[in-house]
Amino acid sequence: DIAMINKKLNTGFTLIELIIVVLLGSIILLGILQVFTLNQNTSLLQKSMIDTQNSGFFVSTLLTSDLQKTGISDESISKYDVYPFNFDKTSENNDGNSQISIAYMNTFNDYNCSGQVGLTTIINTYKVKNKTLYCNDLELMQDVERFKVNYGIDLDGDNFVDRYVDRNTALEMTNTNKYKIISVQFALLISSNKEYEEVSSKQYQILNNEVLKYNDGKYYRLFTKNVILKNMLWGLYVKK
Repeated sequence: DIAMINKKLNTGFTLIELIIVVLLGSIILLGILQVFTLNQNTSLLQKSMIDTQNSGFFVSTLLTSDLQKTGISDESISKYDVYPFNFDKTSENNDGNSQISIAYMNTFNDYNCSGQVGLTTIINTYKVKNKTLYCNDLELMQDVERFKVNYGIDLDGDNFVDRYVDRNTALEMTNTNKYKIISVQFALLISSNKEYEEVSSKQYQILNNEVLKYNDGKYYRLFTKNVILKNMLWGLYVKK
């Protein structure tokens, strides 16, 4: 028996045995690579979800802060001379996105989105160009699929929103009937910049006006918010 073992060791492995060893090793390596790739893709997706969430939260917070200052005035200026929106720069664009230009007296010594300081009036215009959201000339966020804004109108003077309308209707109603805009609702739909196999098809409803469907494998996140314009509850109106 010892002689047979020594003979086996001396002759080495046969070709078939080597092929089996290589085949088994390849299968094990392939399994390890698949697990590694799966974990890597999952990690990238989770990072993308976090980045998208953080970006959307940042922009929503910035826009909300501006809207809460809308219509601020001081005692030297008549409340009817303070214009919460610059409607020359507030529009509904052909690409389906809104553009809103917010104005308020600079009583807090703020700087605008362009970094200018010492201004009497702050005017910040939020707009989308080539799927990038800007505030004035400052790039805030890329991969923006939709940015939509509606305006809450008080029709009976009780300081409650009776109807949400788009920019054109809001301008007409406030100019013709002197109805007040006392709230703004906005929707911000953003996507990841890569596609992921783990992501299934989705659809999103944008402010009850539009439904968008996607099956491209990208991760999407919809942010919506209603902001009460507290400075508009005291009788301030938009510019004619």
